[in-house]
Amino acid sequence: MQLAAERLAQAFTKAGLPKDVLQVLHLSPELTEQAVKHKSVSFVSFTGSVAGGLSVERAAVASGAFKGVALEVLALHHGLRRPTDSIAAGW
Repeated sequence: MQLAAERLAQAFTKAGLPKDVLQVLHLSPELTEQAVKHKSVSFVSFTGSVAGGLSVERAAVASGAFKGVALEVLALHHGLRRPTDSIAAGW
């Protein structure tokens, strides 16, 4: 099953976005921190746990550079929504 972020990246590619402008990464917490702190990273969009979001925010601040950060932190991962899930059930 493809995650929503991967589908979004495919849509941007089909629309003509240059290669490597948008990258979807699935990383451990340690690798995420390193990636966020890297000097070539200027924007991070994170979907995951509250603890993970706090770690991303802290790593962006600790990098010493101005970085854009978008956080979607929830108990449920909307990218894993199944066709049988309903809004009434909390989706």
